[in-house]
Amino acid sequence: MIIGIGEWKMMTFFGDVFLKDMQTLLIWILMVKICRTYHLMESSSVEIPCTRSLRNITTRSHSISVLVRAHQQEEKVPIWLVGDMDRRFCEYPILRRPGYDYGLSYNNSRAYTAQLWNYKQEHLYQWIKRYENRWTWMTLVVDENNIHFYMNGRESDSRWGTGTHSPQTFEGRLKSYGMNSWYLGTTTSVSTNDVAKWFKGDIADVKIWNRALLKDEVIELSNNPSVDGLVLHYNFVDGTASDMSGNENHGIVSNCEFNKSDITIPHTVIPHRKPGRLKCLPHKDEGLVKVGGVDKWAKGETTARNERRYVLQMQQGTWDYKSDGIKQLKYELVGVEEITPKAKFINIKF
Repeated sequence: MIIGIGEWKMMTFFGDVFLKDMQTLLIWILMVKICRTYHLMESSSVEIPCTRSLRNITTRSHSISVLVRAHQQEEKVPIWLVGDMDRRFCEYPILRRPGYDYGLSYNNSRAYTAQLWNYKQEHLYQWIKRYENRWTWMTLVVDENNIHFYMNGRESDSRWGTGTHSPQTFEGRLKSYGMNSWYLGTTTSVSTNDVAKWFKGDIADVKIWNRALLKDEVIELSNNPSVDGLVLHYNFVDGTASDMSGNENHGIVSNCEFNKSDITIPHTVIPHRKPGRLKCLPHKDEGLVKVGGVDKWAKGETTARNERRYVLQMQQGTWDYKSDGIKQLKYELVGVEEITPKAKFINIKF
């Protein structure tokens, strides 16, 4: 299923962009219709100064929604897959309020995330799996002491291993951030050279409400978004981060580029594994096993390589099975056993 939402202006964030990458960058820019181009420096962000209408939003019931297309930054941090020895997670900031950071991110395990803190400094965390480079509508709703997390109008569900349980409940009140600014594409909580400093991708729409959206309102965001309680709205239609809600919460743009593009939101497979329902004959486990309480591949790099092929190529439809399959392998037929009249067990040795 593909949801078409017409022509949008979008703001492009380039993470850390150095002059040596300019040629590659310009090739990518030529693939879209350019409406306005800002001078490109080493970082891209939008600061949203705190105002009276934004100050206490994050301490009570509220909602935020962002139409975003996130990219990975493999030149800094590899994409994390199950079984990797280096379990380094990196959260790239989409919308943040620094301190004990509040907001939305995309990380290198292929998941959109939301993080909040309560007054006890307890970390409240939600995630939903999604491949990079896909337009996605992420929505966070805080309804009193319940946190709801949605992707493309559908609430996160932990039953299938594709996200955390939503709603998530918490005690007490949420952390206060005083007059701290909000940011798109960066956070001031880490140093300039930190790998988690910058977001890389595109943002086409940002909305903040001072109330909790109803589930039906979240579903209707792409068609008929509610303006009741809307305190900030950026759609970049005029090539700036101007607040369309009428509350004068304009953003200060730094080194971003504004493009125009037709946006579609595709329904795709989820980058994850889940337990199968088929029963196997008794055999030694050669998959992911616990070793000293840590997940490791029983056959080491061979299985890890196959897992990367599955997640990075097969699930995304880029695997060339004709040139990279069993026909290209040397193997020996060991024997054939008939299990049922309709099933045979073929033993081969590589």
